[in-house]
Amino acid sequence: MSKKMVELITVANESIAKFMGSLLEQEGLTCAVLPSAHGATGVFVHSRHFVATYVISVPSSEYAMARAVIEQAQEDSIDIDWDQIDVGEPEDETAREIAEKDTTDG
Repeated sequence: MSKKMVELITVANESIAKFMGSLLEQEGLTCAVLPSAHGATGVFVHSRHFVATYVISVPSSEYAMARAVIEQAQEDSIDIDWDQIDVGEPEDETAREIAEKDTTDG
């Protein structure tokens, strides 16, 4: 009997897709990580570049557990508040101008 696969999540690149796939497999879940179709929903536009997205699919019977694993991983991820990090002083004039512009833009 074949398992009906359903889409769990679409992510922006292969590295993220493989990472999430490995999280699911570590929990004993089956998944397929594949490039999405290159339709309008399969492409993110970022900085004038087209980036193919990846789809992670799981058996419909494992969907709820897989969703819980992904949600937990997202909750556990660490968000860095860059306003709290001292990155030092810019090393050259161009970097100083950019840093100055960023602080005045709000």
